[in-house]
Amino acid sequence: MAMKRNRFFLENIMAVLSMLVALMVLASCSTDIVADQNVGTQDFKLLGYPVAGWVRHLKELLATILILSCSVVYLAVYIFRWYYVAKRKRNVELERQNIRFLQLRNVYDKARTEYDELQSDYEAYVKKKGEELEALRTQMTEYVGQEQNVDIWDEARTMFNDEAVTRLHEMLERGKVPGNKELKECVKLVETRLPTFWSVVSDPTKKLTLQEIQVCALLRVCFIPSEIATIMNVSLQRTTNMKTKINQKLFGMKGAKGLEDRLMTLK
Repeated sequence: MAMKRNRFFLENIMAVLSMLVALMVLASCSTDIVADQNVGTQDFKLLGYPVAGWVRHLKELLATILILSCSVVYLAVYIFRWYYVAKRKRNVELERQNIRFLQLRNVYDKARTEYDELQSDYEAYVKKKGEELEALRTQMTEYVGQEQNVDIWDEARTMFNDEAVTRLHEMLERGKVPGNKELKECVKLVETRLPTFWSVVSDPTKKLTLQEIQVCALLRVCFIPSEIATIMNVSLQRTTNMKTKINQKLFGMKGAKGLEDRLMTLK
């Protein structure tokens, strides 16, 4: 569809340019005929001036109009081509990042599955390590003052396999740009499953825009920035800028660093 629109645009430009050239040639021929018929007649004047002078000025005016028109058309074609190439380059880079991430994710999921299967053969070992981890977490709590990090990540993982999240990942893996419907379904999932988190990011006093709220929801279910850029059809830099604004509005922090961790603390 985009290629058809681009071709239609270029065809219209070429048609306009052709009409201008044809008009210039026709006008030039007409003025030459008039000049040939009247240049030798001393008493034939138009508004007190010889016709030859009017013919010369008319040809100069038409030539100027043609030059300006060609310049404008050339500039329009150049700007359009530059925009198209830049947008295509951005989309190719985002698609490359998404495909690489999804490949890594698939390898990780496979390794995780194999690990889970091997766990059944080492129940005693797992039990022992589980007790060791619990003791270490209890000791760390004395320094950290909380033990929510593991629980928060476990809660986030329960939403990884939800239909709304899975559908977005599948579309990105096939190189397709999700529509507004799929984005709304994912945001609705976060709103339903994490009411406290939603009340914070949608608080009118925080003054987050609709796009910024959507970015918060996608980050909360662990989408990476390049995926978010593709889903929302914006550049990667635009995604980073929105993360920076969110960090400032919600937590009073400068820059985008640490936003994901802070959002994870909102249940």
